[in-house]
Amino acid sequence: MRTIEIIARGLLIQSDHLLVCDSTHQDYTYLPGGHVEFGETLTQALQREWQEELGCQCHISKFLNFFEEHFTDDRQQRHHEYNFLFLVQCEQLSLLLPLPHIETEVNFRWLAFDQISSANLLPKAIASYVKNSGRHPNKNALKPS
Repeated sequence: MRTIEIIARGLLIQSDHLLVCDSTHQDYTYLPGGHVEFGETLTQALQREWQEELGCQCHISKFLNFFEEHFTDDRQQRHHEYNFLFLVQCEQLSLLLPLPHIETEVNFRWLAFDQISSANLLPKAIASYVKNSGRHPNKNALKPS
């Protein structure tokens, strides 16, 4: 049975850098977060995923946007995703400190805004949204409320 994957993602920005995950098995980058489990709210799922993957609590500042994605992966499996993007803050993470590596499937790093285009950040709609919103002179779209 085919299902629609529901994913909550967090956008953490510090000094024109955003926190991203690199897949250790494939050549792509994505924003931290993960699948919503049955009975969870989007924010509960995002907070759980940050705890599991980064070992820290994230504070959800605001909902930013929704993205629907259809794609076929390297194994020719078709996917249909609903991605919900939230602006988050996390006092435990800093550009000046090493990032945790709790899960072996992903590596975390800071990505400069001017490197988004070359980073293979997926989904592409999120990459475009972050790049365009982050470069907007006002930047109100990505500021905490």
